Amino acid sequence: MAADCFGLSPEDVTFWRGEIRDYSSMSELLRDLVSKYKVSRNDAGVMLYDIFDDFSLDDISYVWKWDIDGNGQGISDDSLDKYLKHLLQH
Repeated sequence: MAADCFGLSPEDVTFWRGEIRDYSSMSELLRDLVSKYKVSRNDAGVMLYDIFDDFSLDDISYVWKWDIDGNGQGISDDSLDKYLKHLLQH
């Protein structure tokens, strides 16, 4: 699986769409994308446009503000999960 800086391959989209049913946390999903593809928080956020049909500009703005490193600057994992929970409702 490989990703460029703007999105996922069709094969990767199919893979992640199958995987999302196992996630209950968007922060966990984003961390997995960052780890797997060695991309930034922002690039992982862009990948969500490929994975979720209903991902919006409002949604990505929460990802941009997310404190992925937990240093106290930005929104917490819990807040991100709350703001984006609609994406994981199965």
